[in-house]
Amino acid sequence: MKYWKWYLFGGLSSASFIISLVAICSCEKYTFDKTSLLMSGFSFVVSSLTIVVTVLLGWQIFNIINLGKIKDSVQNQKEEIKNLHDSMLSKTNKNILFMSMSMAEFYTSQYLDTDCDKEPEKAATLFYGAILNKAMAIELCAAFNEVDMFNSLIKTASLIVNDMELQDKDKAQILGILSRIPDTWKTSEFVEFVNNIVS
Repeated sequence: MKYWKWYLFGGLSSASFIISLVAICSCEKYTFDKTSLLMSGFSFVVSSLTIVVTVLLGWQIFNIINLGKIKDSVQNQKEEIKNLHDSMLSKTNKNILFMSMSMAEFYTSQYLDTDCDKEPEKAATLFYGAILNKAMAIELCAAFNEVDMFNSLIKTASLIVNDMELQDKDKAQILGILSRIPDTWKTSEFVEFVNNIVS
């Protein structure tokens, strides 16, 4: 609140209080005349009511001023909650990213340990799981602005992408995930990786 409002409210309240006190002090002394007694009583009641109204008005002004402080306090708490939320969201995003990368590495290691000649179906499933999870992890790296992890995932995915042929529906799903990556992240290695999936 601006300082001039404080001065205005304070000045008006002070002036009103002083006028009320003057009105009470200027009441005529009680006499035995009924008219003057009646007028003095009215003056006293009006002056008393003026003081009460002044106090109540000042109390409301004080509440308005305090309301501004409360509003500032609420705004500060709102900003603290937002910062806490952003921090927790960042941690959650990183946990999701690491979980996705762990799944990609798990499928990749399982695929590499499988004999493709003896267990072709298992190898094909693990190969698809490895490429799919790497694609999801690559997308998350772009979303969370993790450049080093993004480049590392592209390199490791490029090492195995030509090992087996993916089914058309699997290719479509993986390419759908990779298509959501912004153009600014589409490096030459990324484009080569996508082309290897398509071919």
